[in-house]
Amino acid sequence: MTSNFSFFLCLLGLSFFLIGWAHRNQRFARWDQVVFLKLNLFFRKNQFTPFFRIAWPLGTTPFMLALILFLLVSDWKTGLVVGVVFLLSALLESTIKKFVKRPRPFETITEIPVEQPRKPRDSSFPSGDCLRIWFLALTFPFIFHFSWFLILPSLLLAVFVSFGRIGLGVHYFLDVLAGTGMGVFFAGVFWLVFPFL
Repeated sequence: MTSNFSFFLCLLGLSFFLIGWAHRNQRFARWDQVVFLKLNLFFRKNQFTPFFRIAWPLGTTPFMLALILFLLVSDWKTGLVVGVVFLLSALLESTIKKFVKRPRPFETITEIPVEQPRKPRDSSFPSGDCLRIWFLALTFPFIFHFSWFLILPSLLLAVFVSFGRIGLGVHYFLDVLAGTGMGVFFAGVFWLVFPFL
């Protein structure tokens, strides 16, 4: 990765995160709820839910930690940097969730079922699963020198998991956008540090 592309990822990620922060404005929050309801209904009516459930573990912390452990065993220097950058992102995500305390869609909209296999207990903003899946999609395929035929599916999978957060009833669109932004930003941070290994 070139430093220009790394800076681009950081800037893009920060932009997505700041747009997601717009949910703090009442007008944007209402818009966000309308978008959520339309997308959630679309996904449920078109039978996406079982596929979202299958893909859900890919954005979870245990899956992320398993991949970091694998990387530590195969290339400890790269694994250590990935682990440290991920830890920083996780700490920031947790801090923001505790500060913002945005209720999840299923907590405020009674007709929305929780379709996720495990009901989340933390707050909605930002989406940690989106952070993790986008961080993975923008680091691991390149670390392992995947061809573009494999990189593209990993990016599409990240999109699918991200929309799954809405389809499973656990995140609003702006939560997803902010979490995606954090994942993209921290992938950019990783690629800024990586050349110095």
